[in-house]
Amino acid sequence: MKRAFVLSVLLLLMVGCGSTPKFSRENGERTKGFVLREMESVGKTRKYSVFVPHTPPPPGGYPVILAMHGLGEGGGDGKGPTKVGIGPVINKQQESFDFLVVFPQIGGMVNWNNDRSARIAIDALDNAMRDFNGNPDRVIATGYSNGGQGAWVVGGKYPDRFAGLVPMCAYSATEYVPQLKNLPIWVWHNSLDWAVSNGHSDRMVKELRRAGANVKYTQPSSASHDVWVNAFKDQNLYAWMKQQRRR
Repeated sequence: MKRAFVLSVLLLLMVGCGSTPKFSRENGERTKGFVLREMESVGKTRKYSVFVPHTPPPPGGYPVILAMHGLGEGGGDGKGPTKVGIGPVINKQQESFDFLVVFPQIGGMVNWNNDRSARIAIDALDNAMRDFNGNPDRVIATGYSNGGQGAWVVGGKYPDRFAGLVPMCAYSATEYVPQLKNLPIWVWHNSLDWAVSNGHSDRMVKELRRAGANVKYTQPSSASHDVWVNAFKDQNLYAWMKQQRRR
């Protein structure tokens, strides 16, 4: 596990990083695009990013994506999580991307599998949804690599907050299966991933299905770690997200 942990960090630092999106200044109800924010969480002031759609909110508010970063994007600047994963995809289609997307950030070389990190994610979610009209019944938690495990953990600790989960190339977290079994879930993991074995996702899918969960599992035939590149370009994924509602 430790070796895979280090390798995944190196991979995320070397490949898959996009340029940081241009950030806008917050401007009340007219705020649009990527915005850097501050909040109080777990005893200190923390920065996080949020993408606010250019399109008007639908009735009930925007559908929401809580996007948890990998190890390479940790730190304290608040902008790092937008460089990899869904951030660069949004950056290329800002005018039409119609999800409110929240990018919490935890410290460098820190994982999501603890109460503190999960609380930071939920605090960022609450802060952004309060100010930017997020729909509490349409929140999807996603993440890749270490952040993929974050989707399992945050979803397991706060299952009543989410309409569904999309973990990508994630370490397993089987202890949360009982809490996750009622959530719609779409798992992504390259079949030959060299950094985080797809055995982690195989194990989660097997245990969840045994518990009666509704799980989709996409396994592209690739040895790379960055399954998120194709996943976040797949319009079927966004259509699936929009279909989900909190039970």
